[in-house]
Amino acid sequence: MYQLLTLLDDPLLHRQIHAGLSSSYVLLAADQTNPFGQVFDVCLIDEIELQRRHAAAAARKQAEFPVLLPFLLITTRESIHSRQWQQWYPIDDFITLPLDLAELQTRLTLLLRNRRSSLAVNAERQQTQVFLQRNEKQFGGIARNLPVMLNAWDKSNTFVFWNHECERVTGYRADEIVDNPRALELLYPDSAYREKMVTEWMSRQGAYRDWEWTLMTRDGQARTIAWSSLAAQFPIFEWAAWGVGMDVTERNHARAMADALRDTAAALTSTLHLTDVFERILANVGLVVPHDAANIMLLDETDVHIVRSHGYDTVGRDQMANSWRVKLADTIYLRQMQQTRQPIIIPDVQVLASKPPSLSLTPLHSYVGAPICLNDEVIGFINLHNLTRDFFTPVDADHLQAFAESAAIAIQNARLYEQAHLLAAYEERQRLARDLHDAVTQSLFSASIITEALPRQFETHPETVKERLHTLHRLMRGALAETRTLLLELRPNDMIRMDIGPLLTQLIEGVQSRKKILVETEIENQPEFDLNVKKAFYRITQEALNNVLKHAQATHARVVLLRHDYQYHLTITDNGRGFDTSQVAPASMGLEIMRERAQAIGGALTIHSQPGQGTEVKMIWPVNEEGQGL
Repeated sequence: MYQLLTLLDDPLLHRQIHAGLSSSYVLLAADQTNPFGQVFDVCLIDEIELQRRHAAAAARKQAEFPVLLPFLLITTRESIHSRQWQQWYPIDDFITLPLDLAELQTRLTLLLRNRRSSLAVNAERQQTQVFLQRNEKQFGGIARNLPVMLNAWDKSNTFVFWNHECERVTGYRADEIVDNPRALELLYPDSAYREKMVTEWMSRQGAYRDWEWTLMTRDGQARTIAWSSLAAQFPIFEWAAWGVGMDVTERNHARAMADALRDTAAALTSTLHLTDVFERILANVGLVVPHDAANIMLLDETDVHIVRSHGYDTVGRDQMANSWRVKLADTIYLRQMQQTRQPIIIPDVQVLASKPPSLSLTPLHSYVGAPICLNDEVIGFINLHNLTRDFFTPVDADHLQAFAESAAIAIQNARLYEQAHLLAAYEERQRLARDLHDAVTQSLFSASIITEALPRQFETHPETVKERLHTLHRLMRGALAETRTLLLELRPNDMIRMDIGPLLTQLIEGVQSRKKILVETEIENQPEFDLNVKKAFYRITQEALNNVLKHAQATHARVVLLRHDYQYHLTITDNGRGFDTSQVAPASMGLEIMRERAQAIGGALTIHSQPGQGTEVKMIWPVNEEGQGL
């Protein structure tokens, strides 16, 4: 019961409220020294007590913020017009004397409903904050430990983030750089050089790649850092700008850069749809190696063919690039990459004495290609072209090879995903075929036998014809219901258009066609359930009835769906042989699946059974006043 704190100066009013509300609420007596120290849901207070304890009431209300702690003032009509409103800060509602208990109940109900909503919103807010804090902590941990320099600035161009790699390269700790307005002077002591860098940085508006500047470390060493940023395309909350840097003072660190870029490519190619994988690879390969046109080829036994391309439309060769297919044995450069598992650079394909069809794309000149290898097997190639002669470098080839390794994993994952979907679809077709054979086909076969026999029985035993016709009608009706049920399996979204009552009735008619069993139903008219709730009720009933047919050896079953106050009760009972629930594994007979379906919509499932006494499967789904799930 809700707890009401009463602070009333008038004893008569105090007795009246206690007499009218004590049966519905827990009424708390105020501690005169600390009246608001108790836990309560609503405070009833009159004017005299409000004036006396205004500051304490305001403090107690503020302490509960952002959760609403309602205060209801009992006052007079004259005071409403004369009292200054700012003195009523803690008050959420008021009621005037003489007191109407029915109106008081109504106002308390509204205030408590608002408090419940406030508590729910606050709980959701706290969960969201925990989620965001956890994600922020994870992101911060990743960002701090990245093998590349990562720093960020606020709108005043002051550092707000400085990761471990920044500390390692420069020798400056994060606490020496972050929030230090003179940090740039430490890193770039030459004022003219520093001003030039800031001016150019502002002109780039946070978008740059391999932008090299030389800083001074704590011990006086000059280190050239290649900075890159996609802050304009990928903003991060509370960071006005951010960038990543690589120490390129010694070029033998190029492999470390390739590893970082490979990791980036792997993240960018995480989609599980094959066509999306190809598109994502081509969309992001430019972050690794600049180019004018690119394509992805896959190896199909002895042939290679282009599965995706970008950029060839600008040189008038888009149609050829997208339809190109050739024998691998006829392409010396692709065959060489297959054999060596290494990338190839061609400074100018137009001066080759014999140009493979894949490279004769006038006016493109420079070419770099890398094999896509998986488990030491070449499954395809990434090919890049540029309009400029001698454009690609060995570093570009290394970067492209690293990207191709990530692409191989993404392609393999997408292939496995598509194979899994095909297998799931095949298994579902097999299950539907079994259901069709076990239910509809058997019913139609029995109906066919009865139909053939009816003419002869009409002549020899006319008294049995009526009974046979009833049986025939039952079989045909059941076959129709089973067919509709199977169609519903194929098109589950059709549930949206059907109420739960007709859905369960159709399911039960189909069950009765499979086995001679009487299934009674009691289903009240229900409000429109959303699709997930409807599916849960349907699947639980379906699984329970399937267990009845397969295991119970029952002759009678009953399905009941009724609402009791703020709960829906779905009950499936049978008069079968039952079982000892203590001797059955929790996951057997589909019981675990039914429990999971009930829990998914906020319900609870129970199973009651004893040997020889049948079984009861019951789900209780709690709802609010409007009949919606909690």
